[in-house]
Parts: sequence; structure tokens; C-alpha cells
Amino acid sequence: MKLSGCRSEHFHSQAEDEASARKLARLKQRIRDKGLPVRSFRSPEDLAHLVLRDWTRIIHSLHPPLEDLVSDICELCSPLLSFLYQEHFVSVLQSPSIVFLKR
Repeated sequence: MKLSGCRSEHFHSQAEDEASARKLARLKQRIRDKGLPVRSFRSPEDLAHLVLRDWTRIIHSLHPPLEDLVSDICELCSPLLSFLYQEHFVSVLQSPSIVFLKR
């Protein structure tokens, strides 16, 4: 009995799918056997989230977030900036070239 073209293609692609699944399973097992970190994901969006989270951690470990740096600088420089601002404000008020007029 001869199979129609569609059926034989279906069986052929199903066999290829099974072979591909076995190859993928062997590859994953080799990776696990090497002790490399492995995480599962269900969708491309899940993978994107995992990659973004991992790279964000790596980047932050090498280069702390800017807001941390700014807050550290502000904490260190706050007294100096206050002093400079006050000195500038006082000098502006004492400057003879500025005149304040009431409207």
C-alpha cells in the first residue's frame, strides 16, 4: 500500500523532529555534565528576561549604578557644596553691580 505524499512527509518530519529532540537532549546533558550553569525557559520572552537579568548583574558588579555613585558623591560633597553655594549667594548680594528694585 502506497502512502500519500502528505503522510510520508508528515512521518518523515516527525522522525526528524524526534532525532532533533534526541540530539538537543544529548547536547543539554553534555553541558550539564561539564558543570556549566543551565536554566530553563519556556518562551523567547522568558529567555530575554533571564539574559537581561544576568547581564544587568554583571554590569552592576563591574560598574555600580550611577545613582549609587551620585548619592555617594552627594554625601561626600554636600558640606562643600553648601558652603560654596552660601558663599556665592552672599557675594552676589554684596555685589555693587546688582540692584534690587521693588515693583
